[in-house]
Amino acid sequence: KYGSFATSAGYADFYAIYSKMPVNVEGDVKYIAILCFKNEVRAYSGDWDAMGLHGNMSGEVVIDATLPTDRIIGCLDGNTIMTESVGITFKLLLSSGWNGVAMACMDVAKKHVTRKYMGDVGMRVCDFPSVQDYFGRCLCSTNTCRLTIFSLAQQLDAVSNCSGWATISGDSPLPRSPYSLWLLEAKHNSCENVNKVADLMMKACGGTGYKTEMGLERLMRDSRAGGIMNPTCEIIRLIVGQNCLQESEALKYCEQKIY
Repeated sequence: KYGSFATSAGYADFYAIYSKMPVNVEGDVKYIAILCFKNEVRAYSGDWDAMGLHGNMSGEVVIDATLPTDRIIGCLDGNTIMTESVGITFKLLLSSGWNGVAMACMDVAKKHVTRKYMGDVGMRVCDFPSVQDYFGRCLCSTNTCRLTIFSLAQQLDAVSNCSGWATISGDSPLPRSPYSLWLLEAKHNSCENVNKVADLMMKACGGTGYKTEMGLERLMRDSRAGGIMNPTCEIIRLIVGQNCLQESEALKYCEQKIY
């Protein structure tokens, strides 16, 4: 298996590797995800010197090991298992992560604006209506993203008996796959939102926000990573738009098919 890159190369404790598995002598294949641990891969984290999260590194990972079949994530029935087992969880947790970065931006900025006193006007920074507007706008949009993820997580558990593989059989549509488009939309909204939140919180803090010790500038750099992580916000809009115009109900993501 030859891949182009792996996010968190060299930093992750384990990796869910996407690959193809032959199913017959005619050459037909199906997509699978298989679990690899840190000691089974070779990666070069020292080559990564860039802004933002260390875990954003996209680098080469070499796997030279024989892996047992019980490392396959999910079951082997059907060809939509990639969407059901790994893709759903990845998008759910990724969206949650960027919602967390947005909340962190507000927490850091709140600490500053509630303590910073403007002696010339006799007001704290948080007393200015424009700053209150920034925080109100950010909290409204971020909580909307958080509630979306919470609702989707509840629904995914409900339709799959809390991710029980006993509900899956044959090539029938998998119970969580119909929500793949919803999760793409949630990922898009969370990534777009965290950028706006980071920008507004930087405005609220003014020049102090650029100071390294405050931590906001690091969060602002981190916030940019979500929109360029696969699938990017532009790709998500294309996928969602195409499915909307074709009136499809669900997406077989790894097979690039709709049904």
